[in-house]
Amino acid sequence: LAHYYQGTTLGTTDPDQRVRVLLVAETRSAKISGARQAGSRRLDPDVTYTLKRRGLSQIDLSARGRRLATFSAPLQVAGDGGVTTLAGHGRYRGVLEFAPTVFTGISVKNVVALGDYLKGVVPAESPASWPAEALKAQAIAARTYAITTAKSADFDHYADTRSQVYKGVGIETPSTNAAVDATRGQVVTYEG
Repeated sequence: LAHYYQGTTLGTTDPDQRVRVLLVAETRSAKISGARQAGSRRLDPDVTYTLKRRGLSQIDLSARGRRLATFSAPLQVAGDGGVTTLAGHGRYRGVLEFAPTVFTGISVKNVVALGDYLKGVVPAESPASWPAEALKAQAIAARTYAITTAKSADFDHYADTRSQVYKGVGIETPSTNAAVDATRGQVVTYEG
């Protein structure tokens, strides 16, 4: 870190703060599974649900072709064991947030704890086979980027190279998770 970020020191940040990652900018509908709760409604983790826009500010939840509920947006969905699958995209910790877009679709964001976000970033940005110290440096650099950049008022990061590549739970490895855990809360600081 000192080589690439000259004149910096290590500092700390709140390791439990939340990061908002834009997974899907706009889609007509989204399918989820592994969900245990949508808003205040209990869900069956074994059922696949479909979410669609209704009007200007609501989200419909349906299963097996039948509408089950309509929610005011944004709608937050939590997964069984803390993980929800978004069809075609992957599995994510934290909550998935669905909201109507400006036009006719919905957007999908992942609101996730900083450490869990990094567990889906570090192995996408660095090979898991790298030495432990290199992975720790990547975790600290990625954490610093995550807390010092925001793309809009609605979300903090894209899930691709416009920010940091973020792939969620499916990409996690023991070596990269260990690097994130070993550097919990550490960031690079410059002149305070």
